[in-house]
Amino acid sequence: DATAAKAITVGNGVAGGDATGTITITDTNNSGAANTINVEGGTNVTVTATATASNGVINVGNAISGTATGDVKVTQNLDSDGVVADITGAAINVVGGKTVDVTVNANSTAKAFNSNNDITTGTVTVTADDKTTDVTVTQNANVTTVTKAEVALVGASQTVTFKDLAAGETV
Repeated sequence: DATAAKAITVGNGVAGGDATGTITITDTNNSGAANTINVEGGTNVTVTATATASNGVINVGNAISGTATGDVKVTQNLDSDGVVADITGAAINVVGGKTVDVTVNANSTAKAFNSNNDITTGTVTVTADDKTTDVTVTQNANVTTVTKAEVALVGASQTVTFKDLAAGETV
């Protein structure tokens, strides 16, 4: 999905309405609070969401409506140029899954030497069920700064012109 402010839902929200099989979601414009991602059921579930502004909540699994039975991998990329606005990442909630791997990348690639907007990562919550054997949560802060171009120092100079001096005159 490359459209901002559009929710993605897999599953029907009721017990027994779980999706089945492998589920892969790639949201390249997860900006906007309405841009939630909800996944119920599935075996292996992979969600990759990239946002350049505050984004919607990511929910994988629901204790009532269904959980993944295999590997769950969620990657949230919060990308900022440091100029436009602060970014606040929404919560990531995972229920169930055999192995759970959640990675949040707060990427700041400064556009200008005075870029100073913030990226705040959201809460990550993983709730294990009877099938869960391994949980990994990683939060990366990747920052690239801009340095002003070096300017060569030009020393001060002064030109002094002397007129002809007559005998007995001094400078």
